[in-house]
Amino acid sequence: MRIPGRWESPDQLAMALPAGYRLTRGRLHMPDGRPLEVIPRPPDREFPKVFANACRRAPSARDRDVVRNYTANMCLASRGGSIDAAWRMIRAAEAVVRAGAAGVFIDNSGVAHGSDSWLEICEQPDEEAALWAYVLAVRGDEELWSLGMQVFGLRDVAMPRSGDDEQDAYTLHTFLHYTMVAPNRVADGDLLADEEVARFRAQKEESRRFPPGNPMHNPYGVWRLEPVEATGI
Repeated sequence: MRIPGRWESPDQLAMALPAGYRLTRGRLHMPDGRPLEVIPRPPDREFPKVFANACRRAPSARDRDVVRNYTANMCLASRGGSIDAAWRMIRAAEAVVRAGAAGVFIDNSGVAHGSDSWLEICEQPDEEAALWAYVLAVRGDEELWSLGMQVFGLRDVAMPRSGDDEQDAYTLHTFLHYTMVAPNRVADGDLLADEEVARFRAQKEESRRFPPGNPMHNPYGVWRLEPVEATGI
């Protein structure tokens, strides 16, 4: 996570953190005492534009002003691979946002949220909020695919576009949500039904869209949803 703010020094940020959080050199200590890695990065001229373009909703005037004049990106890093780990990062970022940050940019998917949007996510700690925080749906010329499910330890999803973008987006989102709440209920080759009619076959693939080492690479792979002829089941 990259969290831009306009702090004059690390001490100013440390003093603005909510009770229970503690900032030391290279670490943000959570209320339970466990630390997350902190990598402060100096401002660059490109990030404000990247952040604004990546926001799901237009950031507030206050957030735009902070990002335009930000002094540091407080980058948080930790091992993911589970919903609990993902929510731990969300809570850590919430503390930095409450300390004056303009919002949060997710390196694993390229999605960003202004500070108000991030605090709204934190108000509803469920799977839907976590999906909204981390996962981006990308529409290409022929395919629709997700980015970011690796933070939960799960596969991303790819499917061909049908021509009905609204239905495709619904299918993608529904399948992603299902794998979060029931990660062991989908097997390679399973038929996926809608109103008792098989519509897709789920097939496992390796993740090839980004190379290993890239923050958007999903080491768990991808579910490819292939349409099947309508078949009663």
